[in-house]
Amino acid sequence: GTKWITFGGSYPGTLAAVMRLKHPDQVYGAISTSGPLLAKADFREYLGVVRKALEAQSPDCMPAIEQASQILRNWYLDSSGGGGRQMLCELFDYCGPYNEDYFANFYAGVTFAFMGAAQYNNFESDDPQRNVKLLCGIMTDTLLGTLLKYWES
Repeated sequence: GTKWITFGGSYPGTLAAVMRLKHPDQVYGAISTSGPLLAKADFREYLGVVRKALEAQSPDCMPAIEQASQILRNWYLDSSGGGGRQMLCELFDYCGPYNEDYFANFYAGVTFAFMGAAQYNNFESDDPQRNVKLLCGIMTDTLLGTLLKYWES
């Protein structure tokens, strides 16, 4: 006779809702926050939510991220010995192999930092991967980008 209530956020939120749907006789209620209820293999809309969170923090944040993204791509494509791949190795410990599959995995890892900041945003956190304000501050700090501007020029 115990009345159970399931709860969760994000994917655990989906689990909470599905549990209630599949077992209404056992689960009295469900609280699902931000739970993706319709499964998709390529959920690109999520990055739109991340973009909005970053843009809401600072109008300069997304342009800085897009510029950094292009620099990473240029470094990956630099097979001429110009130093791009060396920068990837030194700054990110991505030292190859240099092919599209490995680069896609590396790039996804970089992207997760931005996704995590947007999803778990906590303005009291001192971790930029959990604080959009700190993350955008880093991305727009021109003093931190001196080395990158030197390489790109």
